[in-house]
Amino acid sequence: MTTKPTARQVWQQLLDEAGEEQIQAVLSLTPEQVDAELAGFGVDVSKERAKADQFLEDLASGALEARMAEAPLSPFQCRPQSWPPRSRRQPCSPSDVGARGRRWCS
Repeated sequence: MTTKPTARQVWQQLLDEAGEEQIQAVLSLTPEQVDAELAGFGVDVSKERAKADQFLEDLASGALEARMAEAPLSPFQCRPQSWPPRSRRQPCSPSDVGARGRRWCS
């Protein structure tokens, strides 16, 4: 015999399902649809793509490292060596969200 879920559990399940639906909706978009969505929010997609391409070219050619050596970062831009490197956040599964109370897992 199963016990009836509490109101809190029902609410959390609804939140989890809504979040998963939103993630799936974004993942199902084509690149053209993504560009249209971004343009709708005022993002100049071609300008941002050109900036990203230039960054990748500079990274591959070594120009980025040379530029960084010429202009050291301010203390506010530096991360202490003791901090772990940042990783891409991954969405939690619904069971993790309920157990940990958060939407993103590392």
